[in-house]
Amino acid sequence: METLLWTLVLLGVLIFIHELGHFMAAKWAGIPVPRFSLGLGPRLIGFRIGSTDYCLSAIPFGGYVKMLGVEGDEDGNWMEGDTARIGDAAPPPRPVRPGTPAGDEREEVAGVWVARSTAEELALAPPVENPGAPQPGAGSPRAGLGFDSKPLWVRMIVILAGVTMNFLFGFLVFVWLSYQRGEPQVPTVVSRVAPELVQREPQLAGWRGRELRSVGGEAVATWDDVIGRLEGLGDAPVEVQFEDGRRETVGGGVQADDLTRGLAPGLAPVIGQVQE
Repeated sequence: METLLWTLVLLGVLIFIHELGHFMAAKWAGIPVPRFSLGLGPRLIGFRIGSTDYCLSAIPFGGYVKMLGVEGDEDGNWMEGDTARIGDAAPPPRPVRPGTPAGDEREEVAGVWVARSTAEELALAPPVENPGAPQPGAGSPRAGLGFDSKPLWVRMIVILAGVTMNFLFGFLVFVWLSYQRGEPQVPTVVSRVAPELVQREPQLAGWRGRELRSVGGEAVATWDDVIGRLEGLGDAPVEVQFEDGRRETVGGGVQADDLTRGLAPGLAPVIGQVQE
């Protein structure tokens, strides 16, 4: 049960970050957003700021941002992208949404259920003489602001904003973890040598359990240093020095690239924590 709970919390955070990207991009582009929902299905609770309804819906596996001018159908009353209706001088009577609780002043405009105040704003536009033609400069301040009326590059930004926010969120999480915990430092103790390398160079069998102090004449403090030095040597002979001061040069056809793939580090058997 605890695992399920944390799964829902994690999904909720990721979905919220994703939809927040779409939401912020839509606001930047001037696209009206009637609803920002965390979850799918029937609306449970929420609040309204301006013309946007921020809510929590019944099904936790998902979320959405309703934008004016986007075709879709999340709950049967989704936007149809019909911007021509926005400019009608005398819109037909707006029915009250069936099952709407008392006090929830929502009306249908151009296939969109919006707040009554928003509906009144949309009704301020003058008549559209030719609904099929573009109407530059005509209509209310909200006319022509739907998603489908925006240039292609703006729509691409709005669409890609979700995954971009997820990428940035993941990047910031890893930066924070690195800042809090630092990078793991694996010691330079050799715990394993690939058998095929031992067959080609028998002296490598004596490397197991020994700690490297330098590779190619340069000191190494972590296993990342060891790999970095080996990658930098290329085809050159590999000279190493161990913790006891002894030096060895690898031959027998074994090159630095072979050691990079054939050596593995080991961790000392140190008890780091004992649980209560």
